[in-house]
Amino acid sequence: DRNAMDLKECIILLNKVLDYAADNISNLKLRYLFVDEFQDTDDVQIDVFQKLQRAILSDCRLFVVGDLKQSIYRFRGARLSAFDQLKTYKKYDWEIHHLNINYRTDARLLDLYDAIFQQMGADGYLPYDERNDRLSSEKIFEADEAELMQCIPCHGKDEETFFNALFCIIENQTNKIADIMEQKKAQGKTLSLEERTIAILVRSNWQVENIVKEANKREVNVEIKSGGDLFQLESTQDLYKLILSIENSTNPVYLVNFIESNYTDLKLDYQKYHGISETEKLQSLQKVLDEFFMLRMKKRWKEVLDEVYAQPVLYALKHIYDALEPWKIYSRNPSAQAFYMANYDYLLEKIVKFSRIDTLTINQIAKYLGINILTRQQELARTPDADEEGIHIMCTTVHKSKGLEYGTVVLPYTAEDISDIRKVKLDANYSKKKLSYTVQFENKVRERNSNYNEDMEKTEQIAEESRILYVALTRTIRNCVWIMNIDKNVPISWGTLMEE
Repeated sequence: DRNAMDLKECIILLNKVLDYAADNISNLKLRYLFVDEFQDTDDVQIDVFQKLQRAILSDCRLFVVGDLKQSIYRFRGARLSAFDQLKTYKKYDWEIHHLNINYRTDARLLDLYDAIFQQMGADGYLPYDERNDRLSSEKIFEADEAELMQCIPCHGKDEETFFNALFCIIENQTNKIADIMEQKKAQGKTLSLEERTIAILVRSNWQVENIVKEANKREVNVEIKSGGDLFQLESTQDLYKLILSIENSTNPVYLVNFIESNYTDLKLDYQKYHGISETEKLQSLQKVLDEFFMLRMKKRWKEVLDEVYAQPVLYALKHIYDALEPWKIYSRNPSAQAFYMANYDYLLEKIVKFSRIDTLTINQIAKYLGINILTRQQELARTPDADEEGIHIMCTTVHKSKGLEYGTVVLPYTAEDISDIRKVKLDANYSKKKLSYTVQFENKVRERNSNYNEDMEKTEQIAEESRILYVALTRTIRNCVWIMNIDKNVPISWGTLMEE
């Protein structure tokens, strides 16, 4: 009723049922259990599948589909030994079938990819066997041979030069798609939304933020693919900062966080806060907020607080939201603004579902948001309806692009050292009943336990980054463009893997 249980909790409870109270499911008489995306399962899930098969007691068989080359969720417990672990329960002999037909990508591009993947396989980075893993396609698209896979050299040390190169690529690819659309129109045909999409795929969220920020400066419409990240979106974070500033209205830290959110366009002079007392800081910040709210809502900060506690909480929050228009500070891009607004509304819907609206309080909302943000709960964000006819430019991480396809894939950040494990602040793995961890503190001191093996971790990280690159490359329909940073020389990167 409250939509308060997610898949992880279901798996935990199902495991308990199978251990202690599974008698009644033997009557289900199920013949097959189908498991998709099996390469992303962890030890606990695999154990549950095996217990479930045994508990059903009938002639139940497992049918699992997965691609180890696309196993990119090691941080969630997925391991390359998933299939081997499953096969340890030998109720039946396993039949193995290889699916090699690609239904999305230009056949000529797949031939170029094969050379890259073979080398990655030979180096031990990718589980790639040409006989079983080489992809074939009957698709031939409009790109010329020389345009199928392009490497654009760039002085990436200079940020402006790098962004000039990236947005020059986007402009060129946009023009090419526009030409293709005109040709198709003359033939009475159209391009699908996927074929009209240019996807800028990156490794990390900070890279998405940098590109979108630069796109806003250049007034280029770059959409964000955010699936699974409702509780990490700026619209959610901004609301949480507002809630905390109301709940902790005498704490300067929470007031500063709110001022730095998209609800205000204020810029604080932090120098003047050094060396003054907490009381003086609070008085100064309250004065800033008084002036801001008088200008925007004809009320002082304390009057805003009083209204929140005197009126229905969602009504009061919506009143502040409508008056301050945070979506306009978030972005000048109409598409990004629509995305922000759509997910603010969606978040309120989730909050209403979670709690009875007539008894909802600021404290309840703060607790709800705090738990979901801190634990990084996976919840699909809401995407505004796409333009059915135009060209789309999208920026997203490779993880969020999995299972999707795009006419053109652009890879801008290809010079990051994928063997560097020092940048990992916290890493913990639990496998085969052993916990291994490493933690780096602010003073650069690193602690690890005896199960943590740096050499093994380095090898695992290179292998996973290679699989992430595999996923990125195989998202494309027509062509792929990547930027080579000629100012950066690292032992191994996506760029070096593709250069080979």
